[in-house]
Amino acid sequence: MNHKELNTELRDFCQKLIDDGYNKSQLCSLLLGQQKLPMFTQFIENQDRNFGIGVLSNIFEIFGYELQVVPVLKTNAEDPKITDLKNRFIENYRIMLSEGLANQENVKVEREGKVQQAITDVALELFKKIIVK
Repeated sequence: MNHKELNTELRDFCQKLIDDGYNKSQLCSLLLGQQKLPMFTQFIENQDRNFGIGVLSNIFEIFGYELQVVPVLKTNAEDPKITDLKNRFIENYRIMLSEGLANQENVKVEREGKVQQAITDVALELFKKIIVK
């Protein structure tokens, strides 16, 4: 799998997640950090805009992988060992990215619940003070 195929795989899976209801900023914060949203948006929206080896290395490091470059002869079919490693990587990073997004949603819901509770507590306290007066 070359860097263009890695980019295509990543772009297609991210687009699938976006189509499923996640937004670009959620994905970007997991993969690159929130400050890189413009770069991530260009990557998703433009098929010709690919991440370089350095960016891909950083992304895959998040998932516990090291990007290694292996030169292969053009005439040879892909080595079964490499194909197996590639397929396991694809399966694992998809699971980890999906779980990361799910965890983000859980944290968001939990945070919203705490904010709502704090607002309710303040409102009740104010209501009690009004009743006492």
